Amino acid sequence: MGAKAVYFVLAFEGIASFVWLICAFAPSWHVKSYYAAGLVHIMTMYIGLRSGQLNLGACTLFADSKACQLEGTHQLYWFEQRLCSANDIAPTFAAGGCVAFQNVHIFGNIMVFIVICNFAAVSAGCGFLAYYCWRKPQKKYRQVAFICLLIAPCLNVLGLLVYGVQTRHLDELVPQVAKTAGLSNGSNSPGLAWAFWVALVTTCSFQALAAIIFKNVKSRAEDFYEQEKERRAIEAEMAADPNYGGEMAQQYDPYAAPYAQDPYAQQAPYGQQDPYANYGWQGYPPYGAEGGYPQQGGGTW
Repeated sequence: MGAKAVYFVLAFEGIASFVWLICAFAPSWHVKSYYAAGLVHIMTMYIGLRSGQLNLGACTLFADSKACQLEGTHQLYWFEQRLCSANDIAPTFAAGGCVAFQNVHIFGNIMVFIVICNFAAVSAGCGFLAYYCWRKPQKKYRQVAFICLLIAPCLNVLGLLVYGVQTRHLDELVPQVAKTAGLSNGSNSPGLAWAFWVALVTTCSFQALAAIIFKNVKSRAEDFYEQEKERRAIEAEMAADPNYGGEMAQQYDPYAAPYAQDPYAQQAPYGQQDPYANYGWQGYPPYGAEGGYPQQGGGTW
């Protein structure tokens, strides 16, 4: 399943990255409405990672109010500066708005950084995986790819959870004094919008599935590569070992000294040496070697 697993991993990571790209530029990570006496619309906030939009319902009645300066789409840093330096705009609103927009501005930037790191980790992991699959099936490339693709969902979950906790301040902009006057949050539920939940559920789920499937990425080519690598290491070790190919082998060379001389070089060539030159028939000395046959006692021819 090695090749199929690679295709599944790349497909899941591609879908997760595409969804992340949409969510990162979405204008609604946090949406919250406020009402007076539960009926009259006062304000609705649409907060993204870098910018936000405030729709102030009271500005239709009081167009000259200083609070209406906050209406419209602006950078989160702009809202932070206005609410933290001009408490006379709307005292009941600015009391919690300064801290709330400070947090959402800081953690919005952190989420942007996490998105960038996520894309970097996914790109590196997919690159190493493709190199492992189609160029060089080494174990180290597969391990590095797995680490990169595992870092991405971990960063996502950690960043999104911290962002969701810290932006709870946007749900508590109305202080207790204003609540007694009839101003309410609209609901006690978190104002986290669709972009947050899609990023949390979809991207993290696809990247987690890719990490789970990754265990089936290992191919047979890696086993062959490791076996070939081990074989070459053994051959190199044998070549360096004197018991196999070094000085000891030279000492036992039959054609090296002291065996440089052919033990058969001192003998006459075959056919020129009589094997019976020193022996008679059936091992008896030749005729005349001992002065003739021995004389029989007591007679002559």
